[in-house]
Amino acid sequence: MVAAWEELVTEGRAILTGIVRQEVLSGVPEENRFGQLRDVLATFPDEPLLPHDHVRAAQMYNQCRTRGVQCTSIDILLCALAERLAVPIFTTDGDFEKYARYVPVRVFHASA
Repeated sequence: MVAAWEELVTEGRAILTGIVRQEVLSGVPEENRFGQLRDVLATFPDEPLLPHDHVRAAQMYNQCRTRGVQCTSIDILLCALAERLAVPIFTTDGDFEKYARYVPVRVFHASA
């Protein structure tokens, strides 16, 4: 998975949005490592969220919930963004596979 991420970054195909930046940095309590990671992430332009992304996320949330799938607001917002940009989501979080059963989102799968 790391090699696939490196390839996406090297090829300039990786997209980052502020909420992901926040989530990644929130998991790093050590100030030195936080600063290093913050600086690395700063090299990625921030893909903005649009008002429609939030509305679409609410629709997606409702689609999943009516089928018994629990969603977090952040996860489903990322699904809406990925749909708008027509890109897969790079994640190791299995919840996105569940969402993909009910909403038009693709999960990135590294080639074997």
